[in-house]
Amino acid sequence: MAGLLSAVQSRLQRGSIPTTDAPGAAAYQAFDATRDLRGKRFRSLCYAPFVQMSFAPDGNVAACCMSRDSVLGNIQTERLADIWQGERAQSFREALRNYEFPSGCGSCKWSLDAGNFLDHPIRDFDGSFANNPDPIWPAKLELALSNTCNYACVMCNGSLSSVIRAKEGLPALPHVYGDAFFEDFAPYLAHAESIAFLGGEPFLQAECFRVFDMLMEQKLSPGCYITTNASQYNARVERVLNNLPVSLIISVDGMTKKTMESIRVNSNYETFMENIERFNAYVHGHSDPYSDKREHQLTLNYCVMKQNWQEVADFYRFANRLKAKASPIIVIHPPAYSVADLPPEEFKAVVAELESHTPEMKRELSAQNRTTWMEMLKELRNHVREDAPTLTQVLEDRRKGNSMSAAWDLLQEGKPEAALEAALEFPSTHPYYFGPLALIAQIRTVLSDFEGAEQAAVEATTRFARRPEGHIAMARLRYHQGRIDEGLAALALAEQALQRMDRTVDPAGQVIVTEQLLLVGASLRAGAGEAEEALASVENLLAEKPDHAEAAKLRETILAGISSR
Repeated sequence: MAGLLSAVQSRLQRGSIPTTDAPGAAAYQAFDATRDLRGKRFRSLCYAPFVQMSFAPDGNVAACCMSRDSVLGNIQTERLADIWQGERAQSFREALRNYEFPSGCGSCKWSLDAGNFLDHPIRDFDGSFANNPDPIWPAKLELALSNTCNYACVMCNGSLSSVIRAKEGLPALPHVYGDAFFEDFAPYLAHAESIAFLGGEPFLQAECFRVFDMLMEQKLSPGCYITTNASQYNARVERVLNNLPVSLIISVDGMTKKTMESIRVNSNYETFMENIERFNAYVHGHSDPYSDKREHQLTLNYCVMKQNWQEVADFYRFANRLKAKASPIIVIHPPAYSVADLPPEEFKAVVAELESHTPEMKRELSAQNRTTWMEMLKELRNHVREDAPTLTQVLEDRRKGNSMSAAWDLLQEGKPEAALEAALEFPSTHPYYFGPLALIAQIRTVLSDFEGAEQAAVEATTRFARRPEGHIAMARLRYHQGRIDEGLAALALAEQALQRMDRTVDPAGQVIVTEQLLLVGASLRAGAGEAEEALASVENLLAEKPDHAEAAKLRETILAGISSR
């Protein structure tokens, strides 16, 4: 550590990198000492918002795919220039110039604070184009223009996988990137130095092929970085590879057939292995006209999780055999898949087992892959030493950045007016708008705004008929209106919707929905004169969760009704 601090002080004295008096910079001096900031006009903890626009399937724009919770604008309601130069983008940039992580950057902060310096995503934005504090055009574009995907990876969600979206009982996402967007987008392509194509699966998405065609027609050749699941290799894919400078990032996540196919649901191990050899032959070849403008090695991503950490060392050996870069990603969300969410002793045992492979990894791996192996272990070791609440706090910060979560918290605090204001901030274009709609109906019911509650509940049950949340909101409203039979009918629709849902998708969310069904059902049954049955179901829930405040309150209400007979 002393050596790193000495190095950065030496560079500053030579004037090779700009100085900064940002209040948060001191905490990251050691990290800055590992970065090449020479020639920069200004210092920033991260240069992403100065060089990149990142597009999500719902039209939201962020600085990068890691900070999608911090939305800078939406292409359905704003022009690209207004988003790029807008107030939210400027505030995001200002925070990072002050060496403060903005809301939405919790996972990067978590990783950096754990000592992952040499393989941190921030480094991807330290290039020569990151040199203008008031950028006119983004030099990098990150495109996740659709959730079209043939996989249902267990750690993914319906925003990024059309297969999972269908399993969630939700309608297909609308394709929001149409002619108006591409007309607005054309000059941004012309100024781009690199473009990242993310999933879903880019080689299945019409929007991505439209961008590929635009680049070919305009004879543009920015570096194209395509993240793929390697399920597709056909004439259309070959045309892209042969006419654009394509660098390939391939998601792996398992080295045995059983592990890969259980995590990357719908994948075929044999097809993957066949196609990855084809892609590897391409990247190591020199026959295409742009071979001098692309990477001549694959990058292989591996999401390190509870379900596959045992195969990480074999993954590194596989990457080394292909002369590929191994890129581990330590999963923190959803917590059910995070090794850091294991009981402390189990987490320590995982790290110890991985560390036992270090001597052989040092002997076998390329210098590049030795670096990512050691950085992964350093980060995991430091997470082991963290206070127990640290991961919980990271996830809580992420949750609090969501206006729906803020609305729910305010409602639990007995502040329904403020809760409604927060819930109404949630964009109606969001892929999971069924949740906010149901919550708006619930809050308006609490406020005795039955007309407003009816409108929200009807919209939820119409737009998202296969989801249970809107039907539960309608059942709750009918209970408060004294329309018990109609409430029980709505509850039956909610139960049917829950039964139709794939039990492998968002199990934690399904537990919450099941609890709400039980509580609203108990209220309705009590209202129908079945107080003893209602009380029994509530007490069963309290036996499992004694601190469940809503259940405890309902229990007292039912008991009061019974005693007043």
